[in-house]
Amino acid sequence: MDELSKSNPANTISNCWLPIIRTAAELDRNRPTQVWHTSPVGPARFIPPICAALAYLRLNQPTRAANQFQKMVDHRGCVQSFLLGTIVHLQLAHGFAAPEGNIKERAAYQDFLTLWKDADPEIPILIAAKSGYLSSISSEQRTAPP
Repeated sequence: MDELSKSNPANTISNCWLPIIRTAAELDRNRPTQVWHTSPVGPARFIPPICAALAYLRLNQPTRAANQFQKMVDHRGCVQSFLLGTIVHLQLAHGFAAPEGNIKERAAYQDFLTLWKDADPEIPILIAAKSGYLSSISSEQRTAPP
């Protein structure tokens, strides 16, 4: 990546995608604090808030993660037709997740499931989202007063 960046500093791959690849590699290496050292330009500029949110989840800071994911939901015109635009709703549910469950978590799951209502029901991420949604409902029922 360094060689490509040095040999082609002005191209789209160097400016746009290499920072994203580096960020993904840092997350994969479980080094979330390295995520903030990227700054892609062009169509990938919306990815840093998603990466930052994922880093906050890894750092056990769900409120900060939810705030980053919420930015993407609030400005969905940037990512509306992009796959990550819908996955942000699922990640937002993870940011809102609490041991006892909560309304915002369920709403984020519902938004994701609505967006994916026509998807193949065997897609693993959809199965996981349905499971998370059902779990959030079960948590509320377990903590509800008699």
